[in-house]
Amino acid sequence: MRKELVEKMERAGAMAIIRLQDTKNVFLLVEALLKGGVTLVEVSLNTAGACDLISQMAVEFRGDLLLGAGTVTDREEAFRVLDAGAQYIVTPVTDIAIIRVAHEREAPVCMGAFSATEMLLAHRNHADIIKIFPADTVGPKYIKALKDPFPSLRLMPTGGITPENAQEWICNGASLLGVGGALCDKEAIRTGAFTVITEKARRLMDNIEQARAGKNV
Repeated sequence: MRKELVEKMERAGAMAIIRLQDTKNVFLLVEALLKGGVTLVEVSLNTAGACDLISQMAVEFRGDLLLGAGTVTDREEAFRVLDAGAQYIVTPVTDIAIIRVAHEREAPVCMGAFSATEMLLAHRNHADIIKIFPADTVGPKYIKALKDPFPSLRLMPTGGITPENAQEWICNGASLLGVGGALCDKEAIRTGAFTVITEKARRLMDNIEQARAGKNV
């Protein structure tokens, strides 16, 4: 089950990161993302009422959404989000205890790492995807440099990813992309401009697809 979910996550291409204090429009946000082709969504624990929200979304979008919990930083939080209905865990840190909790439930882990040493530690402890964070401090060429010694790693750069630069990250070896504010635009959410978010999602997915196909690169 875990292996199949990891493969679905990689095929999805982009993970939308939801981090909000006002969540009244969050279901409309998810619907807008789905219309644009984004099916992989992380609800950050920085979001107000995150665990309750995950439980509600797991029911509302069952079968349509690959739903995970982000900003998980210890094993107790890992237990809570999995109990709430998260299908996978995303963490900004390299904490092996989180992997153990998740894998007991057959849930994948996107484990945060920045240095080659952290990535190797995460890989040796069976992290499913390596979240390179903060990616905007190093740029796409860093992904290419990492893929030379670690060709088999699934790398998910997060931080500074936009629909406009998505192709460059994919072409340099990223397996999928973590996309936050550039996709889940807080002003568009506040004003109800969900067509803007759908268009951003569609452009993001089109650019990822083109990069994977070797077009317009």
